[in-house]
Amino acid sequence: MTNRPILVVDDDPHSRALVAAILSEEDFAVLSASDGAAGIALARKARPAVIILDIMLPGMDGIAILNNLKQEPDLKDIPVIGITASADLTYAEKAFRAGAQFFLPKPFRASSLLSLVEMAVARTLRNTPMQRRRRHPRHPAEVAV
Repeated sequence: MTNRPILVVDDDPHSRALVAAILSEEDFAVLSASDGAAGIALARKARPAVIILDIMLPGMDGIAILNNLKQEPDLKDIPVIGITASADLTYAEKAFRAGAQFFLPKPFRASSLLSLVEMAVARTLRNTPMQRRRRHPRHPAEVAV
């Protein structure tokens, strides 16, 4: 798919390890951070294909992290999957309003996580310069170039 890693930002070491194990089984490279500041710094350095972000973090929460990511030109187009253990749906709404493209409540199935990551990676690949679309000169359809 892509050689860019997946970044997991979660304060729970067990959650980070579980997500990393699930994604590693499918040959994704995984980076992880335990807080918002480390997550943003790692995103700047690694430019991941996807960010999996816990919304309920101590200190800088996931919404604040999303706001920071979406303000940076090099990071704003990275798809974000928001995750949380809360059953309160307002967290999902807040995450979408802040710029998350996907949301997954904890606990989740490995297959659900993988499906969302694959969709997010596909979105990243579509947004790379080589995959931008333009109109064919004789046909109204858009084609990948």
